[in-house]
Amino acid sequence: DRRDDLAAARPSPRRLVLDGLLVVLAVIGVVLLRERGASAGTDPLVAAVPVLLGAALGALVLRAYPYLLRATGPMLRRRSGAVAFLGLARASRQNLVGALPLVVLLLAATVAGFTATVDTGLRDGQVRASWWETGADARIEAGPVDDATFARIRALPGVTGALRVRVISTASTATDQAPLTVVGVDLDAYRKMAPDVPDIPSGQGVLLSPLTARTRGTGPLTLSRAGMTPIKVEPAGQIEHFPGQGLGTAFVVVPYSMIAAEKGFPSQVFVTGDVDAKALRAAAPGRDVQLRRDVLRDMTRDPMVTVVHETFRNGALIGGAFGLLAVLLVLVVGARARGRTIAHLRALGLSRRQSRGLALVEIAPVLLCAVGAGWVLGLMLPEITGPVVDLRPYTGGFAVTAHAPGLAALLGLIGALLLAAAAAVAVDRLFDTRPGTALRTGD
Repeated sequence: DRRDDLAAARPSPRRLVLDGLLVVLAVIGVVLLRERGASAGTDPLVAAVPVLLGAALGALVLRAYPYLLRATGPMLRRRSGAVAFLGLARASRQNLVGALPLVVLLLAATVAGFTATVDTGLRDGQVRASWWETGADARIEAGPVDDATFARIRALPGVTGALRVRVISTASTATDQAPLTVVGVDLDAYRKMAPDVPDIPSGQGVLLSPLTARTRGTGPLTLSRAGMTPIKVEPAGQIEHFPGQGLGTAFVVVPYSMIAAEKGFPSQVFVTGDVDAKALRAAAPGRDVQLRRDVLRDMTRDPMVTVVHETFRNGALIGGAFGLLAVLLVLVVGARARGRTIAHLRALGLSRRQSRGLALVEIAPVLLCAVGAGWVLGLMLPEITGPVVDLRPYTGGFAVTAHAPGLAALLGLIGALLLAAAAAVAVDRLFDTRPGTALRTGD
């Protein structure tokens, strides 16, 4: 008779059509989602894209699973020992119904991978946003900072770097009297001191904010104001943002040497290192001190951000729990029949230790295929869904472009796999049948 197990069965035309339909719907949903973006509304097809992708990938994995088992068989036959070969043979003898929990496990791994990846991306985005807003581990804003005050700041314990920035507000140009801010800074020194600050362009020269470039043009400019010696500058490029300057404001970044001699204008001091806030305020009395860790703490403790973090964390935990339940279902459904088979093998000389190893090898193909495919899909979902996963409301407007799981998520994945392996051994022990009992019952 023709076997109906995974390694021998051939899919029916109906199943081929259903699998193809799933893949086509998933592709159409992704295309529509990326075209419409956040304005997709309540389109059910677009809303179902993650589920459709998981189901389509599950169908493809079920399709490829028998071929992977067949390809692995010849390699194991050449190895000494029967445990690996017997385990793979038993995995191949599963029928389609017995392998369906693989799809559940894949979807659970997808949910866990997606939530862990997006949560890590959110946290990294908040860290980058704190650097983007503060510009260093600490920023001091005040009136003129004399050399003695600057020396006290540099001498503080824990300070690894300090940079003075001259800020001249309400300046103007000869062609446009609208106020703009002139920021004098040594960009090379700043990049070396605070490399984690994003969006700081390379090179020196004069840089214009987008608003300044739009209203004044990109040609030569003469910057001046009362109490300031006019300076002629030749813009070399644009800069989207500089710490301490508001988004969408008009400012010009010039080399510090151009306005170093200007006295009586406010300064900023960027400080790096593990600085004590009280000591920093004592070294610069009367100045406004902003610490990056305070900005990050306020950002992460926002009630909406807390809810988002908890949602992602709970999603990862729920996905992992459903995955473990799927593994237990795979193990328990065939546990009695498997126990009788192991009892016969024990009668033929299989040791108890080998039977435990057989349990691990038997469940390994399902775990590796389902968890591997689901986890990869979960990591790719933020990129696939594109503009729909918009975390800017939770990162102070800073776009999160890199999505990768953190170390904790990877350790959680490894822990879940080890827990699944332990469950396989536990179920094997629970349904252990003595060889004599199996033989006496005539099985």
